[in-house]
Amino acid sequence: MSLPPPPWDAAQMRAFLMSAKGYPKASVTLGFRLIDFSVDQMWLEAEFDGKAEFTNPAGNVQGGFVTAMLDEVMSLSAVIMTGFASMVPTLEMKTSFLRPLPQGLCRARGQVLRMGNTTVFMEGRLWRGDGELAAVSTATAALKKFPARAKAAQAN
Repeated sequence: MSLPPPPWDAAQMRAFLMSAKGYPKASVTLGFRLIDFSVDQMWLEAEFDGKAEFTNPAGNVQGGFVTAMLDEVMSLSAVIMTGFASMVPTLEMKTSFLRPLPQGLCRARGQVLRMGNTTVFMEGRLWRGDGELAAVSTATAALKKFPARAKAAQAN
C-alpha cells in the first residue's frame, strides 16, 4: 500500500489500519483489529484477542495485557487526531479492573478527552466478549512528531 507522508485524511488512515501492514509487533501480538474510528468525535474502537498465552493462573487475561490493550486504543485515538503525524508516548496511566477478562475476543474503545499542543488526555474502556465492562483507564501522553518525520520537517 502506498500512502503519502502524514498528515493523512480519514480514508488514508482507515486503509492503513484495516490492512494490518506496518502494525507494531505489540499490536500484532495483542491481536489488534480495527472496528472503527471517528476523527470528529475523537475515538477509536478495536477488537483484541485475549490469547491463552496472556492468561494468569485463574485462566483470565493478566492485567498487564488488559492495560496494554487499553493503552493501544487510547494512544491510537490520539494518533488519528494528528493524522498519523505524531506518536503519543504515555506519560501516566491508571487502570481500574472491574471484572476478570476471560480468554477470547474482547472490544476496547479509546477516546481523546482533550488535546493541547504538547499533551493529550485520554480514556479507555474494555469489554469482555459477553459485553460486560471489564476495565477502564485514563492516561496522559506527550505529543511527539515521529522521529523520521521530525527530521524531514527540519530539512525543509
